[in-house]
Amino acid sequence: MQGPRMWYQFFLASQYALQGILYGLQLRYLPIILRKSGSSLLLVGSLNLLTFPWLLKSLWAPIIDIYGNKTFWLSTSYAGTALALLLARVDDRIIFITSLVLLNLFSATVDLTLGKILLSKFHGDQLSRASSLQIIGYKIGFLIGGGLTLLAAEYSLMRKEIFFALAISYFSLMVTLFVTKSYVTPNVCPKPEILRYSETTRMSGFSRTPGLQWMIACACVYKYASHSSQSIFTMFLVDTGESLGRIGFLSGMVGQGISIAVASMWGVALSAKRILPTQLFLLTSLLSVCSVFAQLCVVWLNDTKFIALVYLMLSVVHGSQATPVYTLMLRCSQNAPQSVQTTCYSFLGTLEILGKQFSLFIAGVLTEALGYVAGLYISLVVSFFVVILVWHCPKYLRCP
Repeated sequence: MQGPRMWYQFFLASQYALQGILYGLQLRYLPIILRKSGSSLLLVGSLNLLTFPWLLKSLWAPIIDIYGNKTFWLSTSYAGTALALLLARVDDRIIFITSLVLLNLFSATVDLTLGKILLSKFHGDQLSRASSLQIIGYKIGFLIGGGLTLLAAEYSLMRKEIFFALAISYFSLMVTLFVTKSYVTPNVCPKPEILRYSETTRMSGFSRTPGLQWMIACACVYKYASHSSQSIFTMFLVDTGESLGRIGFLSGMVGQGISIAVASMWGVALSAKRILPTQLFLLTSLLSVCSVFAQLCVVWLNDTKFIALVYLMLSVVHGSQATPVYTLMLRCSQNAPQSVQTTCYSFLGTLEILGKQFSLFIAGVLTEALGYVAGLYISLVVSFFVVILVWHCPKYLRCP
């Protein structure tokens, strides 16, 4: 089956890049700008709590599953995002907080709609290309939103104007969708048999999706080793007096650049069928074991001469692991009944986010109680568990 045309793939990648810009703004840009403007640490630390719509998006995913007018969902969400960005420029704190909640609500809806497009447009071997577009677009957007925006704010003093520029971009995108809707997001009317199913029937079909249990376990734990170990390792370097500039340089711009390059390379390899997603996932899991072991050696020996090599390994792991996992998530979701495919994909995506956030929380608690070495030992054990889990990937997901 022939995949979508190149211009359509570029359109999807650009949408995920915009999503990544919004994420980078909230995770990297806003905390620094708010703190520099005198905001309290309580407000800065509470920004992550305002992303809760992403954790609840599975609640309205069935609506998008059943009523599949993608132009309507994208246009409405883009208009809402633009409005939220304009409200974010207001100095009133209540309006600012409300704008961030709305921003996350509409961007989560965009993510659901884009997921529905991927599920309907890409099949079989094309799923690797779809996940590559998603991951690479997101990483590039995050680099812009969390890196280049800070440089722009530093040298041009255009801090809140960035929100205005993004709002104009989203309004323009909404108008473009209305003009070219038959080409960009052709409307999909719900099939009568889908509308006929009751909620109980749809959820029953969702729970019987082949490979779902394995995918749930994988989404929850696969990022623990790489992300928890990086958090522990970075805190260790800070406590030993390592230069913050060096840490930021290695884990920030350089790390993101290597991660994007690696993700692009593996995306091409997967699309060309040079390697299967499960094979790449297993290779990445083994590399994650080596990465955690290298961090453990640095901490155990209290020798920071090789931290550049450690961060290089971490960047390669981060660039390699997401593409095969999202390919398997797409494949698992397509195994679900059509009436719950978007719901299944959003559910797995939510678990992946929760798994990452929870791993950072658990790593912090364990390290505080047991120390850096013990915390990294636990990350090493989990990384071995992920290797075993990938080795036992069910045949429903193994086959292209």
